[in-house]
Amino acid sequence: MIKKEKNINILLFIRENCEYSNKVKKYFNKDHFQLNTFVSKKMGEQIPKEVLKIEPDYIISFRSLFILPKNLLEKVSQNSINFHPGPPKYPGSGSVNLALYNNDLNFGVTAHLINEKIDNGKVIEVLNFEIKEDDNVETLLNKTHKKLYELFLKVSDSVFYSNKEFINMKLSLNKNLTWNGKANSISTINELQKLNFDISIEELKRRIRSIHSKNYPLYFELDNKKFFLNN
Repeated sequence: MIKKEKNINILLFIRENCEYSNKVKKYFNKDHFQLNTFVSKKMGEQIPKEVLKIEPDYIISFRSLFILPKNLLEKVSQNSINFHPGPPKYPGSGSVNLALYNNDLNFGVTAHLINEKIDNGKVIEVLNFEIKEDDNVETLLNKTHKKLYELFLKVSDSVFYSNKEFINMKLSLNKNLTWNGKANSISTINELQKLNFDISIEELKRRIRSIHSKNYPLYFELDNKKFFLNN
């Protein structure tokens, strides 16, 4: 185990009301880290202006909704790392939804370097796991966030406590892992959330499994009014 460096400056981006985001923050609440934390609350939220005054050693982004500008990334002396709740097959939003909708048998979470594009940087590590037949959007989300935290611990323990060359080693090993095109937009999920009156039973079952949840219920629209499914 390498000696812990003092005063490693961490710029941390996490999400509001997220159990695992709070655990990530707690991970960096140690004497040898200098921590600046910013919490995102909604998609499209602008990054706080004071962030641009910070010159960190590392940026760590965990389930954050902030889009990080190039001029901030250029201030980082070491690495900027994002923990994405999906495999490289599904960059962007709605990874869990799309995997279920497509009846995938496996899913994953990804640690990658951040560049100015969404989910586009070089892949450090992917942690894969099985999608069960009885999984729905809520159960798979729970599994995904737990696995994402496991991946965070694996990468962070290696980078900050045991192997300074971990990232370069992983980038070399995983150089053939690439993102599947342009990042998916939340508009794709929004379209699937809205039901047509002529929808087939099979398609309805796919939508219920992959989209429908307490916070994101399926709905029909009639006379400009939305009628939501209750269960």
